[in-house]
Amino acid sequence: MSHIHLPDGVLPIWLWASGFLVAILVWMILSRFIPKEDLARKLPLLGMMSAAMVLGASVEIVPIAYHVNLTVISGMLLGPSLIFLATFVV
Repeated sequence: MSHIHLPDGVLPIWLWASGFLVAILVWMILSRFIPKEDLARKLPLLGMMSAAMVLGASVEIVPIAYHVNLTVISGMLLGPSLIFLATFVV
């Protein structure tokens, strides 16, 4: 979820396409480490934390021109494999 604001068309297609492919590959590898019982139990939490990350990023603190990033808190609650899935979705 850490990001740099770049306008469209700045990065060449091969760069962002390869980034998506690497992210999907990492997600596929990490999804094998998540036990099915754990995923079924934490799926509602995954949805809520993803929604909280989107909400936190969309609300700007006006005086300092900053938005809250809730990825660290979400990572502590979800664990390393599920937080990657949450940040990939967000």
